[in-house]
Amino acid sequence: MRAIARRFAPASHDPRTDQAEQLRLLTQPLYRFAADASGVIDGALFAYVVSNDPELLLLLEAVRDRATGITGWQFSLARMSSRKQVVRVEDKQIWEVPNFSRDPNEDRMTGPYVEKRMGSFRSNR
Repeated sequence: MRAIARRFAPASHDPRTDQAEQLRLLTQPLYRFAADASGVIDGALFAYVVSNDPELLLLLEAVRDRATGITGWQFSLARMSSRKQVVRVEDKQIWEVPNFSRDPNEDRMTGPYVEKRMGSFRSNR
């Protein structure tokens, strides 16, 4: 499965310059599974990272069609970043998502990764 995951070439783009940075595949999948009842023979969740920070997840499954018995592969991608991402397989672009926000300054105040102070807490101990 790792050999198949290596065929994916994801890049994360800087929101200001659109400069692409290639993402690195972690050495081990985050999770392995099988779900025979659903036709999944083997499955794995891989992470592509900058440093050790996941920017993109790849869900890869070996599946068997119940009617024909034919096996094959299926995949799904999930972004873990607000940056533009482009994924290629064997030099063919298969997926692209735009920047989540066009104004990085606005994101710092109201973006999806901002934690707001909700109140205070005092212990009686």
